[in-house]
Parts: sequence; structure tokens; C-alpha cells
Amino acid sequence: MEKIVENAIIARDVWNDLANEQEWGKIAKYFHLRPTMEGITIVSTLPTMPMRGIKVKTKAKLKEKLKEINSSFKQLAGNDVKSREASRIRLGFKETTPKKQRNPGYFIEEDRQAMMINSMNSDLNLPKILGIDNIKFITSELILNGTSGRIDIVGYAEPYLYFFELKKDRTTKVDQLSEYIKSYSEKITLLSNLLANYPINPVHQPEGIKIKGVMVMRHAENSNVDWKEMANKHKIDILFYRTSLSYTRV
Repeated sequence: MEKIVENAIIARDVWNDLANEQEWGKIAKYFHLRPTMEGITIVSTLPTMPMRGIKVKTKAKLKEKLKEINSSFKQLAGNDVKSREASRIRLGFKETTPKKQRNPGYFIEEDRQAMMINSMNSDLNLPKILGIDNIKFITSELILNGTSGRIDIVGYAEPYLYFFELKKDRTTKVDQLSEYIKSYSEKITLLSNLLANYPINPVHQPEGIKIKGVMVMRHAENSNVDWKEMANKHKIDILFYRTSLSYTRV
């Protein structure tokens, strides 16, 4: 755990150092940092390469890679496939799976995750549905040692930390989210310490963080199960989305 916090502090310091770089706003919109035990992952939420990452292990390498991404942003986000792929390969991002080769679950797990992250800080519909004023994105694929799994998206609206799980039509995933909440709640002090040192959007909640769970799935699945009963049973929210960034609640 200490190593993750150490890497979070490195990520925070490098990000803050580069915040005044020219055109940095584009990087801040489409990239975020994910501290891990092994180092730091630079994660893309660009539509052209959703949820693709580059792993680095040192402060110097992180700064170097972020600067390279900044200077290559036009190519990475552009429509010129040849130029985009050349930049992706040069920087070290994993290959993006063509949409026609993805199954529906894979589409949800990467494209929808990236879309939700990109819109979270400015989304008006999501906070309204959740009954809050606003919410900010914190991280993706959060994991702590000794906890039960990775959280797809983490958002924060004082005093609550929101765990978002983007899943297809499997009710077992509701049970899984409940287990995540229980597991992380048992390590709330460690989680609070980590997030207080997190890059980009740190979380400072002296009175203690509380966790809420939110399942997000396709609108087409809303009639398959008594989702309202599932939500009440597990004390979570369940949201459905259409093609747009419009959510409905059970």
C-alpha cells in the first residue's frame, strides 16, 4: 500500500508540474494517471484509443511520456489512421480493438467507460439522476491490496465516493459490486490516505469517506430483471443509458 501512495505522490507532482504546459487542457481532458504497486499507468480516454495505457516506473519517464503525448496529441486524436497508429506505436500504447471485432460486453467495458469518464466532470444529467449537485472523476480501475476487485470508475461528491460498475445483463455483477463496497469500506483509512494524495483530483475528506455503488448498463436490459428489487436489496443505484449520455434510474 505504501508503494501505491508513493507512486500516487509522484504522479501528482509530475502532473502539477506540467499543468501550465501549452495545450495541456487537451491532455487533462483525455488522459489520467493510475498509480499502482509497480509504477504509474497513463490512461487514454480518447475515442480513438479508449482505456489504452502506458506503464512507467520512474518520475523522469512519466514526465517524458506526458510531454511526448502532449506534442503528439493532434496525431493521436486525428482521423488519419496511419499517422495515429504510428504515434500510438511510438509512444507504446496497446493496440485498439476494431469495433467490428468487439463483442457487446467489450464495447461497454472500454468505449462506454471512456465516454463516461470524459463527461463526468461536466455532466448535468448524471448528478441530477443521483440526486447530487455535481460529481468529479477521480480514477479508473481502482484496486487496493487485500480488496476484492477493481472498480471501473470512481467519482466523488462530498462526502460520498461513487463506485461505478459498467456491466452487461448479468445480475451476478450486482452481487459483485456489493462485495466491492464491503471490501473497500473495511479499508477506508487506507483508501482515504491514498485518495488524499491522488493525482489530478485528490479527495480530502477529514470526517471520513462513505461509499455508494452504482451499476450502469444498457437501456435494453431494463426489462430483463426486477432491477428495482435488486437495487433495494443491495442498497445500490442502477442506471440505464441509451446511445447518448442520457441516464434513467430504476
